[in-house]
Amino acid sequence: MTQLESRIYPFVKKHGIVQEVMILKDQNYSKWTEKIDESWYSALPATLIIKGEKRNFRFGSYETYEELKSDVDAILDE
Repeated sequence: MTQLESRIYPFVKKHGIVQEVMILKDQNYSKWTEKIDESWYSALPATLIIKGEKRNFRFGSYETYEELKSDVDAILDE
């Protein structure tokens, strides 16, 4: 079982996330990281939240749903 099946799918389902979730698995990340965010120095994991022209980019993982929700709410409230 992959982490996608054991961690990501259950997380999305448990928290009722209905927005599109994209996961990049390309091991040659240096070819596309700068296209996502110029400040990204290729550290993984990273999360990019987009709403229209608004962007929130975070290096590192979310430890809790509340941390993720806080970042999503912040961009929705702008």
